[in-house]
Amino acid sequence: AGVDYSYLHLRRAPKITSTISAVYQHDMFGGMGWVQGSWHHIGAEDLTFANSPQGHNGPQDLVDASINFRIRATTFSFYGKNLTKDNAWAQAYDVANLWTYAAVINPRTYGFRMIQDF
Repeated sequence: AGVDYSYLHLRRAPKITSTISAVYQHDMFGGMGWVQGSWHHIGAEDLTFANSPQGHNGPQDLVDASINFRIRATTFSFYGKNLTKDNAWAQAYDVANLWTYAAVINPRTYGFRMIQDF
């Protein structure tokens, strides 16, 4: 006398995911400079085991880009993430069949990073 859950979709299992990434690099100013961009597509997916509508993501298209320069052991990088400003859930959980807890993905983010290798 079990319950049939075969109609549910697998959690976090979109039918398709794909990524296209490109890098152009060039020696310059005594170091190496490069520009990088990527597009990541994630198909529609359910984030909870019970497939609650509150934990459903539609298709996502995430674009990231960076401009980088490395000289000796130091790398400088200007970057942008989620440039398409996609809104989706990063994770979701059903809590005792009473409510669904969900957290959003990071919003559009820009920044500067300096990395020193020792």
